[in-house]
Amino acid sequence: MALVIRHLPGKLQELSRNIQDYSVTHKIDKLVQQANEVAHCVTHAFSVSGNDVLQQKKKLSKVRCPSKVEIEILSQTLIAFKGDVNNCFGKALAMKTSINDFIEICRGKNKLKNREIEEAKIEISGLDRQIRLAEQDIRKYEDDARNEERGAEELENRSRDLRRESERHREKGAIWGFISIDVGLVFAPFTGGASLVPALASAGIGVAVNLDNANDCDRTAAKLRVSAEDKKAKARRQREMKQEFESKKIAKTNELKSRKEMVENLSRTCDGLIELQRHLQASVSGFERAIYIVQDFQNAIHLTVLQGDAFVLLKEVFMECPEEFHDEAHEGLYDLKVKWTQLEQLFLSNSDHRGIAF
Repeated sequence: MALVIRHLPGKLQELSRNIQDYSVTHKIDKLVQQANEVAHCVTHAFSVSGNDVLQQKKKLSKVRCPSKVEIEILSQTLIAFKGDVNNCFGKALAMKTSINDFIEICRGKNKLKNREIEEAKIEISGLDRQIRLAEQDIRKYEDDARNEERGAEELENRSRDLRRESERHREKGAIWGFISIDVGLVFAPFTGGASLVPALASAGIGVAVNLDNANDCDRTAAKLRVSAEDKKAKARRQREMKQEFESKKIAKTNELKSRKEMVENLSRTCDGLIELQRHLQASVSGFERAIYIVQDFQNAIHLTVLQGDAFVLLKEVFMECPEEFHDEAHEGLYDLKVKWTQLEQLFLSNSDHRGIAF
């Protein structure tokens, strides 16, 4: 148990360095403090009180006469050791509970951190998508506005050409004795139209335009100018939105750098938590074994105390009638030594390489 507890604080602190979550590291610090308290309790119980027990057993092994047994000192030594062992038992059980609770906290944090990573990825992906859509809208509005302006310019040019042709025909009519009766009555072919069809489509006007009528060309051109201005306004609004998105993107880009570091820290944290879970689970197994050992000591102490209590009566009658109770007293002394020897063997079987029990 001492090996488990002595190594646990250092292992916890080592894992804590990979975790960037105060709620977890704070819990680890409390767990380290608790582990140190248990280690101190164990060291005191088995290095100090336990050593007293072994010294008393050594003295008892040299006693040959039942009347020479210092049964009160033996009892006091056992009682002190029993109190320390019971204290260790309580702290070990509390430590085991704390470890189990912390394992559940680790598992919960592990899920939380992984969810935060996924949420960060979704947020970044959504921002990129917004920027792409804004850029697409800007390109579309600007392209439509350019087409509509070109279409309006073509129609305006067409209208001017029609009016000039009409004017020439009126002049000739005056000379030749007749005039044209409509500005649409011309013979000049329309050679434009490259941008007119898409311009009319984007403006929602359709293609029902009389290209041989100057007034109709002017009306349609005016509509295209209005639509083009509307597209420019929409493009400006989209550009403003894009600039807003770009500002957010700059902020998010800077945040992304720290977010990527955070994601890396979260990944390390998750790995650290998983490793911590494995180590704590192993520690729990060690504590369970240690608790069984403590219970063995408690049972051995109890039996030794009972044997001591029984020997008190034998010692008293032996001192009053040594000859009559010689055999019973020596048999009782033997049984007492057996119990103390069993307690000693329990120490030795659970001692580490430094000679400290547990």
